[in-house]
Amino acid sequence: MTEAAFTQLAAVAGTFLAAGGLIATVLSIRQNTRSNDLRSLFDIVTSIRDAEMRLRAAQNEPPRLDAEIANYLNLLEVLAAAVNDDLFGPVARRVAVDRLVKDLAFFRSIPAMRERLDREMQTAETFSEIRKFFQRNERAIKAISPSGER
Repeated sequence: MTEAAFTQLAAVAGTFLAAGGLIATVLSIRQNTRSNDLRSLFDIVTSIRDAEMRLRAAQNEPPRLDAEIANYLNLLEVLAAAVNDDLFGPVARRVAVDRLVKDLAFFRSIPAMRERLDREMQTAETFSEIRKFFQRNERAIKAISPSGER
């Protein structure tokens, strides 16, 4: 093999190795992004669960209950923003949509809660992400609403 042929062979082999390394890097970044999506979703859902427990604990304390409802809705707003802006990959997004549909259906099944949410969503800025999510998923939310809201 001549030196020129060897140089060309080495260049081709180097190109294939570089391409393989690039593919491995892309796959690693993609997997890392998916893991981060699920980790972020887990953190938000954990915060929502904690807020639900505080809501139950505050049932007989109106001022505290009011603050806990606001906190709970703010957490749902964050999750709705992540879903609406496609910040999650497909798997995390499916889980997040399912969680939001169920939470909003339950929240709206309680007349006082539904009235509060409707009242607070009257301004353009307040809970705009929940409003946008609700408009996109209204049929699914109403279909599972315990109150039979249609």
